[in-house]
Amino acid sequence: MDYLQNLTANPYYENMLIDAVYLAAMMNAEVGTNYDISKFWNWITSKSGSSVRNWGGVNYTQDGIDVYGMTGEPNNGYSYFFNSIYPMTSILPAAKYDPSYARMAGKWAINITNAMKYFLPNEWSEDHQTDGDYIGKTEANVLAYESLRKNSNGKNFYATGDTKQNATSGWMAGENTTNFGLYGGFYTGFLGALVEETNVEGILKLDCNKTDYYQDDMYETYLYYNPFMESKDVEIDLGHQYYDLYDSVSGQYLAKNVTGKQTLKMLADSARVIVLTKPNSQVEYDGNTTRINNK
Repeated sequence: MDYLQNLTANPYYENMLIDAVYLAAMMNAEVGTNYDISKFWNWITSKSGSSVRNWGGVNYTQDGIDVYGMTGEPNNGYSYFFNSIYPMTSILPAAKYDPSYARMAGKWAINITNAMKYFLPNEWSEDHQTDGDYIGKTEANVLAYESLRKNSNGKNFYATGDTKQNATSGWMAGENTTNFGLYGGFYTGFLGALVEETNVEGILKLDCNKTDYYQDDMYETYLYYNPFMESKDVEIDLGHQYYDLYDSVSGQYLAKNVTGKQTLKMLADSARVIVLTKPNSQVEYDGNTTRINNK
């Protein structure tokens, strides 16, 4: 982390800087470091000066389809499934540790969730992908292509990968290979763990704990982001348990000792990070660290 803190040129490639966003937020909150989270955020959302390859955010609209929040090679519109979905594992816990980034994290997470479907065989006709024989099969809903190209093979949008071109040469992957990126495709399951719909279409309930790998005793914490230009009422179902609802973005309790369905007022283009604590909890402040019931 000290090495990255002292760098002045953006070295972004693959996942190291993505992890740095999460680690910097956690360490600043828990051990009092002062890592420049904004620098790391800016690096992973813009074009890098990496000596490895052109790398960064891939965002465009084509043929009426929005493809925003992707990661890959912005100069040629190549995006990669693993690299596009992986930021979810970092930006959600980062928003928990530093809620000043909650709006940015929520907006990016919604775009990632929306765009990931374009890596799946069932989203395209056969002439927009290399393995169209998988269309209609069960696995076509979860097996993602390694990459999505903005323009390739004479088509706008082309789902592909590197494996088939290395079937009998280069990697010698084998004649029966596909261009599905299994090394990243299993991250489809991360969406199932991190993302849940709410009563308002377009507003998601995003779990900030599932990929907070360094903790094992946490209050349930969820990020909500309203992408609309008007206020929305979002329901949260507490079941039969009683909780206090603390919003770390505003630093206020929204309700105390409540159960069942509760309604959150979400202002336009705003985020909340909701912490579910035991009833009658107490907030404590220690410098830049906020604790509830000493936790």
